[in-house]
Amino acid sequence: MRQVTVFGALAVLLVTSADADAVPIQASTGTYVTQRDCLGPGGVCSPLSEVVYGEYGGTPGGVVSAAGISSTIYGTTASSTVLPGVAGAPTLAGFAASEEDRRISTNSFVLQRYTYTGSASATRNLGGSLSYSQTITDPLNADYSSSGESSGVYAHLRIFMTPGSFAEAGDTAESNYELLYAFANADGSADFSLVAESEYKDLLSNSSGSGSLSTQVTLAPGDAFWVWAFLQTPAADGSVVDVSSGLILNWDNSENLVPAAHAVPEPGTLALLATGLALIGLTRPGRMRRSAFKQVT
Repeated sequence: MRQVTVFGALAVLLVTSADADAVPIQASTGTYVTQRDCLGPGGVCSPLSEVVYGEYGGTPGGVVSAAGISSTIYGTTASSTVLPGVAGAPTLAGFAASEEDRRISTNSFVLQRYTYTGSASATRNLGGSLSYSQTITDPLNADYSSSGESSGVYAHLRIFMTPGSFAEAGDTAESNYELLYAFANADGSADFSLVAESEYKDLLSNSSGSGSLSTQVTLAPGDAFWVWAFLQTPAADGSVVDVSSGLILNWDNSENLVPAAHAVPEPGTLALLATGLALIGLTRPGRMRRSAFKQVT
């Protein structure tokens, strides 16, 4: 099987530029791209196989992450996340173009802790907007929604609180993704309090789609909370899901909202990431031009 890691050089730079010993984090990004086989009769993409191949991007506490795979058998995936030094302004992007009888997906997140330093209670709104295009080839795609195996764009935004000030992220790209995903979705745990959440998904073909997320939080002086944003672009059996323009978050009023301290991406790192994102366009197959929702990674 011919398989190329799209963001190989970029991933090396991101790993070497982060502090591998910075295990407890208050802000981080991560990406995970996967390939699976369709196991249904006639290649129907439900049920799915276990992950045949996957690649993680990012490091614990990293403000930029990226991962991508190009395969002549499974298709092309590209995923990236950027957490700039501006309150509530991360961008998550993903692109997936699958081959027939295969299922690929991008999964990206951003996690950041905030402290409210105002002297009086206040209500703030955090929203997200995304634009995308997608071609869904399987007429039964919507039937897979209950099992989380459907193709299409999926976005999730959460605000939650924990008694601790740090999250455990391990010391690898894999532990960073898996541990922080579990940390932000620990519903039912005594140490987890969900304040607000919003989800968006689209399972139909849409050449010019747009969506939005909206959450609200009421804060008392000194309150600390976490923001989690997640973007997924699963595509199966020849489908194409393109959110390369990104999911972008923003506060209606960021005054007295202090994000956890983190290193602002160096201009050179951002330039390299931009080059990687440009590769998304170069790796898109030509056929794309012709034509409460947890998803399977």
